[in-house]
Amino acid sequence: MLVIVLFLCGFGGFLLGNQYGHYRRLSPLLPWYLSAFPPRPITVIQWFHRQIQLIWHYKSVAGKCRGRPLTPVYVEDWILTIHRENPGYSCRRIAALLRHDLKRPIDKNNVARILKKHGFSPPPSDRSRRYQQEPTWRTFLNNHNVCGMDFKTTFDIYCRQVFILNIVDHHRRRLIWSRATYNPTAQWIAQQLREAFPFDDAQGRIMVMDRDTAFSHVAKHTLPGFGMQVRRTSYRSPWQNGVVERFNRTLQEELLDYLVPLGLRHLNQRLTEYRHFYNTARPHMTNGGDPPVISDGNAANDSNMSQEPERYRLKSVQWVGGLHHSYRLNAA
Repeated sequence: MLVIVLFLCGFGGFLLGNQYGHYRRLSPLLPWYLSAFPPRPITVIQWFHRQIQLIWHYKSVAGKCRGRPLTPVYVEDWILTIHRENPGYSCRRIAALLRHDLKRPIDKNNVARILKKHGFSPPPSDRSRRYQQEPTWRTFLNNHNVCGMDFKTTFDIYCRQVFILNIVDHHRRRLIWSRATYNPTAQWIAQQLREAFPFDDAQGRIMVMDRDTAFSHVAKHTLPGFGMQVRRTSYRSPWQNGVVERFNRTLQEELLDYLVPLGLRHLNQRLTEYRHFYNTARPHMTNGGDPPVISDGNAANDSNMSQEPERYRLKSVQWVGGLHHSYRLNAA
C-alpha cells in the first residue's frame, strides 16, 4: 500500500512538474527510484501539499483572461481614423481627443502600440520642456487674471511682412484675440484691445508684454485707461512671456505652415476660424485634455454612450478647411 502511495505521489509530481515550469524539480523523482532511495515522510507530505496548491491554482486561472483587458476593435478603428486624417498628431494628442471628444480614456502608450500593430509609424514623443520658470513667475503667470500679448510675423503671397497680434489668457490658455495687419501702429493696437476687451472685461486684469516700441503708447495710456495693470518683461527675456511665445509656435505649426495668405482679409478669416477651433475643440494638456472653452455640444456628446459604445458611429468635424478635425459619436 505504501509503495502505491509513493508511486502516485511521484508520478503525479512528475506530470504536474512538467505542466508547470516552476515545479520541474519534481520530474526526476521517477517511480523506479523509490525502491532504492525511499523518500522521507516529510517529502511525501510536501508533495501532497504542492499538488493541492497546483490543483487550486489551475482551477482559479483556467478559462480566465489574465492581464489588462483588450482594447475594443471599434476603439482601434477610431484611432486609425484619427491618425489617417491627422498624420501629424502625436499619440498624446490622439489619446486626448479620445478622452475629451469620445469619452473613451486610453493611455498614449496604447495608442502607439495600436498604430505600430497596424503598420503606422507613431510621431515622435513630445519634447520635454527646456526651461523652468522661477516659482514667483509661475505663480504670477498662472493667475487667472493674467493675459499676455505679442506679435507673430509671417509673409503674404507678395512677400510682404504681416504682423499678427495674439492675446492669450493664462488661466485656461484661451485665445482672446488674433488679428493681422501690415502696419502695427499704436492706434491700431489700441483699437484691437477695445475689440478684444469690450465693456468692462479688462477691469482688474494684468497684461504681460515685451518691450517692443509699438507697445509703448498702449502700455502708458490705453491699458491703464481700461483698468489693466501692465507688466513688461526684461530685455531679451522671451521666457517671461512664455504662454504667448508657445502659442506663436503652435500657430506656426498648425496654421501658418500650411497657408499662403492672399491678403489681410484672407488671413484674418483663417485666424478667426482657427481661434474658434483652438478655444472649443483643440485639447490642451494644461486643462487635462479639455479645450479652454467647454461648450454645451461637448457636454451633450457624453449622453447615453456608456452602455453600448460600439453602436455609435464616429463622425469627424472639419476645422480650418479640413486642416484639423474634432470627433463626435452619433447613433448608428
